Amino acid sequence: MATIRKRGDVWEVMIRLKGHDPIYASFTKKTLADDWAVAKEAEIKDGRYRDSRAASKALLVDLIEKYQNQVLPIKEASSHVPNKARLGTIRRFCEPKNLTLGNLTIDHVLEYVDERLKKVSSDAIRRELQIWSDVIDSASSLWGLHIVANPVFNAKRVLKKLRKLKPGNQRKRRLLPGEYEKIRDAKRDKFTLINEVALFAIETAMREGEIAAARREYVDLEKRLIFVPKSKMDWLTGNKGKVVPLSPTAIGIIKSLPVSFLDGSLFGMKSASIKRAFSRLCKKQGLKDLRFHDLCHEATSRLFEAGFTIAEVSAITGKKDWRTLARYTHPDPEKLAQRMR
Repeated sequence: MATIRKRGDVWEVMIRLKGHDPIYASFTKKTLADDWAVAKEAEIKDGRYRDSRAASKALLVDLIEKYQNQVLPIKEASSHVPNKARLGTIRRFCEPKNLTLGNLTIDHVLEYVDERLKKVSSDAIRRELQIWSDVIDSASSLWGLHIVANPVFNAKRVLKKLRKLKPGNQRKRRLLPGEYEKIRDAKRDKFTLINEVALFAIETAMREGEIAAARREYVDLEKRLIFVPKSKMDWLTGNKGKVVPLSPTAIGIIKSLPVSFLDGSLFGMKSASIKRAFSRLCKKQGLKDLRFHDLCHEATSRLFEAGFTIAEVSAITGKKDWRTLARYTHPDPEKLAQRMR
């Protein structure tokens, strides 16, 4: 039953029902107190009530730390460092304001965006808001801190209506005429196999992390296959790794590799080393605005241009969702025109 009494200028409400902790609230008008009491009693009896008091006390800086310790480690390893930096930026905004999960509002998020727009791009802010929203979702779904709605998610909808953020800049970079040859013929730098690694990526659409983890024991030259034990999309597909078919060119690259790596590594390079070495190669060969991940775009687009179906390209690349696959697909208009009759 609800108990309503006046103390000074405030009407205090206390609801006590069997099996539930007491619920308290204060209002300036008795009609508001009555309405709230009736609504909360109905929620409790119907099993719809969720206690939000814990959320009102949960500091966002603590939730960010908890997310960093519990959730971030299970995500793709290559995302750990940039996401830690994003979480640090969000934490520095929340800490002086003593923001809690319960008192965070859309206005706070919009204020954050206004501050960040002075320093970083719209795409960078989108990534920051995405992980901030994930922190809040984790607090609600994993740690039982109830809130009515995710203010960051709702703020993203407001930002879209207000057009505060510029449209996303999805990369469509593919190799220009002569760039394949520049990669292939580049003089070796610091005894790395970056030339072969880059060409292998173009043939297989494998990411740098997958190539770095490739081992000789994963290769079946007779069947022309390579096993990738861990793929970025495993969490979405439910699979454990993938099997990638190898073109004659990819087979030739593998046969040309030295077998001197004691740990059985196929290319003897770590993911970070691949990125650095490819950056040096591009600078030396005059390849402007080309990133290693662009080679995945190049490889996927080549597969479609070669006549492979969506299902076949999905099997090769490991990308099961067509919307995801489409982001890596940029057919050459000239080649499409040549196929038209």
